[in-house]
Amino acid sequence: MRTGRKSKQTKAHEISRATKQKVWERQHGKSIFSPYVPITVDMCCCHFRPRSDGGLGEEWNIFGCFQTSYAPGEHDAFDGRLSDKQVEKMVRMTRDEMKTVVRNHLIRNYNNWSYENCKYEKYKEDYGVTRRE
Repeated sequence: MRTGRKSKQTKAHEISRATKQKVWERQHGKSIFSPYVPITVDMCCCHFRPRSDGGLGEEWNIFGCFQTSYAPGEHDAFDGRLSDKQVEKMVRMTRDEMKTVVRNHLIRNYNNWSYENCKYEKYKEDYGVTRRE
């Protein structure tokens, strides 16, 4: 068992502080699902394509939403940790609608964005996704 060193894949899934800051600025410090709710930089830690499916920790796969340590939040709703009924009560939309909101936001903000470009590939260095100006 290796200790002390992270694999290239593990590093690719992590979200750096700089990435969180970029996502927070892209969203103007507001939740993607509730634009009137302010969020902190540390709340910008939600993978659109899940880490378990190879989702990268790059800004084009990350979004920010409201979450708390004491109650379920939008992140829990998006990730499937809540029932469909709880999700609709909390954010007033279905989980599929939440995914559409995030997908459309990412498409609007990035050139060459696709779900496939959000997945880690061992020998790929450039994913071809760039921020729209």
